[in-house]
Amino acid sequence: MCRYWDISLVICFSLMFVGVENMPDQMPPPKNLMYTWRTPFTLYVKWEKPEDLDPTCTVNYTVTIFEGQFQHIIQTSNNFYSMNLSNKDGLNFSVTTNPGNCGNKQSSPPISFAIPPPPVMLVRNLNCIYYSKDKMMCTWDPDDDDAQDLDFYWLHGEESVKCSSYIHENMKIRGCNITSEDFKSKTDDMFYMAIGTYKNSTVINTFRMPGPYQSVRLNKPKFTIKRNGRNLLLQTTRSGFEHLDESCFSYNYTYVKCNETTSARVNTNIHSVEYDPICKYKARVKMEFEENCGAGVIEESDEVEYGEDRDPNLPVLLVFIFIAVFIFACLIGCFVLLRRHKDDLLPKIPDPSQFFKENISNIKTSYTAPSLYEPKEEPVESLSLEPQTQLLKDHMPRTLEYNV
Repeated sequence: MCRYWDISLVICFSLMFVGVENMPDQMPPPKNLMYTWRTPFTLYVKWEKPEDLDPTCTVNYTVTIFEGQFQHIIQTSNNFYSMNLSNKDGLNFSVTTNPGNCGNKQSSPPISFAIPPPPVMLVRNLNCIYYSKDKMMCTWDPDDDDAQDLDFYWLHGEESVKCSSYIHENMKIRGCNITSEDFKSKTDDMFYMAIGTYKNSTVINTFRMPGPYQSVRLNKPKFTIKRNGRNLLLQTTRSGFEHLDESCFSYNYTYVKCNETTSARVNTNIHSVEYDPICKYKARVKMEFEENCGAGVIEESDEVEYGEDRDPNLPVLLVFIFIAVFIFACLIGCFVLLRRHKDDLLPKIPDPSQFFKENISNIKTSYTAPSLYEPKEEPVESLSLEPQTQLLKDHMPRTLEYNV
């Protein structure tokens, strides 16, 4: 703060002492430059038109304001100007007369004044973030000589709104939660004020901060990976600010496929990548604001994994393993069936050696010759034949016997 104030003072006093006497071809400077604070935020400055001007000469004015590290340059034809400013680093104000149709006249030397910064800063390191469509949060570090009656305000239009929800830490006020439906449509800077008592005097600190969309803070988005046919869909769902158009964000996807890292920046919340079933995927996403929509910090998503790393020769190996297991199972089945039906499929053949051993043993103990064939006696019947004629009877023997 001191550095900016010192530089501003040098510039201001340089402008005040340069060109005290007007050169013949210069316009006279304005007269009676004065200022007043109409509100804690609004500085009102006025001056008078230079004297001894030709009635036909028209003029306008250049107003230059040094607000800490900011410089504002305004052209106006009026002899007054008002503007919302921060007094945190002090102010330097100068006005210059510019010729209209005044011949070859040049701009006048400036007339200036300086406003010193407050004697003490009631809050230090003020930081405000926009984290929802209607919510902001401002936090700060309290000064060592923190005012016990500290109040915090923010400027809403032309009205100063007092904080209604303070954040406390160690018995000290460390922040304020602010709610307004107007945040989602506000594009210009925000103004804040801290007011309190210091050494029996009222101290006012005013601050200029970037508008809501220049100080966005989004929590990490939800990130998922889903299979869709031959592709994987990397999908992001932002946490908050659903009212903003999708074109306000870009998505930086980083994914690891089989230990190979790839990045892709796209403008949609869904990104498709080719799926390889033998690879394990690890992916995350980082959202960013597009320049025309705002700026801020968005946390990176958690890393999500999908699939497993596999050997590229695994399918062939699995086929060989399956065939080997199948053949082994068939052999086991055949062996079981063979044992179950071996008597039917393979009749038992006597062991020749055992047969010979038994016969030799029987011969040694007792030998019985096989019995000879004894024919059976056949029955015999006697037959007698007598001739039917006398002639035959005479020539035939008396008796013929046949054995049958």
